This record gives sequence, C-alpha cells and structure tokens, in this order.
Amino acid sequence: MARAFLFLLLATSLVLAAACSPGSSDDDSSSNGGAGGLSGTWNGTIENPSFLLGAITVVLDGSSITVTTPDGTQGGSFAQEQGNIHGFQLADGTLGGFMTDSAGSHAGFVDEEFYFGAVQKGASVLNTSNSSNFSSSDIAGSWSGTTVELTGADMGISEVYSSNASVGTDWYISGSDSYGSYSGSVQNYDGRYGRYDFEVYSGSETYVGGQFLTQDKLFAAGYSCPQSVGYYLSYCGFTIWNKQ
Repeated sequence: MARAFLFLLLATSLVLAAACSPGSSDDDSSSNGGAGGLSGTWNGTIENPSFLLGAITVVLDGSSITVTTPDGTQGGSFAQEQGNIHGFQLADGTLGGFMTDSAGSHAGFVDEEFYFGAVQKGASVLNTSNSSNFSSSDIAGSWSGTTVELTGADMGISEVYSSNASVGTDWYISGSDSYGSYSGSVQNYDGRYGRYDFEVYSGSETYVGGQFLTQDKLFAAGYSCPQSVGYYLSYCGFTIWNKQ
C-alpha cells in the first residue's frame, strides 16, 4: 500500500498553496468544489503534532477563512486550487490544505506543521466532555476514496490513486489500492474525538497512523506513515474516504 492508508488529497493543496498563494486561482463558486460554495461553519476534530486532540471550528466566507482551535483563533485567506482541493494561508504565514468530498459537506485538512483533522459542514461544535461521541463500531464498514503520495520535502505530488478498505466490527482491516492488497487492524480509539489508531501491513512494511471520523460517521480523513521512519509529511500518505 506504499505510503498511505487513510486521508489526503488535502495535503496536495499544501503543495499548491506554496506555489500559488490563496486568491491567485479562479474561484469557481458555481460548484460544490468552489471556494464560495463552501461558505459556512465547519466543526470537527484537530490533532496537533504531539498527538493532542481538540475541537476545531472553521468558518469559510468566500476567500476568507477563520480557524478556532484550543490554541486560539486566526484568520487567513482561502482559495480553490484544483477541483475540490483548496489552499489556505493563516495570518501567521502557515500554509495548509483543505479537501472536500464531492458533496462539499465534509473535509480533511493538514498544514505544514502536521496539524491534521476532519470537519463537517453544519455540524455542531464537538462536545469534548462526552466520551461517547463515537463508538468502537463506528469505524466498521466499507470505505472508498482517493490516496495521494508526496515526493518528499518539496511536497510535490508523486501518486494519486483510488483506494478502499473494509473494517469489521472486530476491527480487522482489509483493503486494496494501486499497489495491491493490505491488511491490519484498528488498535484503539478515542470516543470523544473520533480518532482511530491503526496498524496495517503491506509487503514487508508496517504502517501506523490515525483515522478521524466526522460527527455523522460517514466520512473519514486519515494519514499513515512507515513505522520505520516516523511521522514526517514527506514520508506519510493521506486519504479521504466516504462510507459506502
């Protein structure tokens, strides 16, 4: 399964944002993928580079973005880069990517510091005091979507391909992508934030990472990294999936 199990297309816009700052590309607001068509409030989960979890609120208003996390609130610019891949730049200069599903109602995001998460448009603010927001069985089902790999530190796009997986109620994972089949299991989960840790095997490599569900349990954003290397954007892969 090479460098990916679950999330990205989003990190792709991090590449595009670096080369083309938000606002420089055409805003096709007539489609769900257009920046204007995504305007509204999005809520979900964010994980920082130290794997600490919190709630996040993203407010999109045309070419503007406002992000509120446990670290505070920042504004910035937001623009469509390619299809449903969008780039953003916050006031402190941080670049990131925001990738929606075809309905324009769910998204995964990642920034250059490896803040990562999943959000749902119109969802309420996540109640982080409720340990039952997500259950152990919410991850079970059939998932499919797209995986993106990056070339390395330059954040260029190396591979884009379809991928899928089935997760059983026993947490067993089996799936396939352009490299063939892979298997593994969910290791544990966080009922407050909907993060599911996993370990999967493809060929001789072991991949570890996290998968994040939105509050409706119909969308997953995840990342995986070779266990032998660790969590680096240049080595990790990202996928966004919808539940089938």
